[in-house]
Amino acid sequence: MQFSTKEDIEASMADAFALFADFDQFERSALRRGAQVRRTDSLKRKDVGMC
Repeated sequence: MQFSTKEDIEASMADAFALFADFDQFERSALRRGAQVRRTDSLKRKDVGMC
């Protein structure tokens, strides 16, 4: 199953990317809802290949 959507917003591309790439916020939101979150990589900071 695949979902997609599109909505035009009044924001620069950099601002929009920063909003959608705020993984710390997604993690906190998931934890508040009872999800178990763990890193599966050994990176110490945000970088290519993190998961």
